[in-house]
Amino acid sequence: GLAYQKLGDRTKAAAALKRFEELKAGKADQTKPQVADSLLQLTDTYFRLNKLEDARQAVTELSRLAEKDPQLRLQLGLLLIENGQAPDALKLLESARQQLKPSFALAFGLGSTYLQLQRPVEAAASFQEAIRFNSDPRAYFYLGKAYSELKDARSVEALREAVTLDAGSDDAWELLG
Repeated sequence: GLAYQKLGDRTKAAAALKRFEELKAGKADQTKPQVADSLLQLTDTYFRLNKLEDARQAVTELSRLAEKDPQLRLQLGLLLIENGQAPDALKLLESARQQLKPSFALAFGLGSTYLQLQRPVEAAASFQEAIRFNSDPRAYFYLGKAYSELKDARSVEALREAVTLDAGSDDAWELLG
C-alpha cells in the first residue's frame, strides 16, 4: 500500500491497505491462492522492515495454510532462509522435499539452509543437485563455499566455475583469493 501511496496512486494504496487489514484480521477467503501470495509478500515486507513480531504472526498463518500445500511450504521455506530463519526454513523445505519433485529451487534452498546451519556436507550435496538442474553461478559459489568449509580442494574448481559464469561475482573472487 505504501508503495502505491508514494507513487501517488491512492486507489491502489487504499485497496492494498484494505486487503492487508482483511488478511491481518483473518477475514479474507483463505482458500484462494492469492491469499498465500499476499501473505508471502506481506511477510517479506515485515522482515525487511524489521517488524519481527508481525512477520512471526504472518509466518504462523502461512504455516497453517502450507500444511496441505507442499509448494507453499517450499515458498515459505525459501522466504525464511532469505531472512535468516534457517531452523524454521529447514523444517519446511525438508517437508516439501518429501512431496515435491526435485527442483533447482528446492535443492538450492536446502543447500542455503544447510550452509547457514553450518552443515557443509549436506550443503555441498544439495548444491550439486541444484547444479544438475541449472548451471547457476550462485549455486557454484555456494558449493565452493561449502567445500571451502570442509577444506576440500574441489572448492577452487567450483569457485572458478562461479566466476566463469559470472565474472562480476566479487564474493567468488574473494574466496579464490
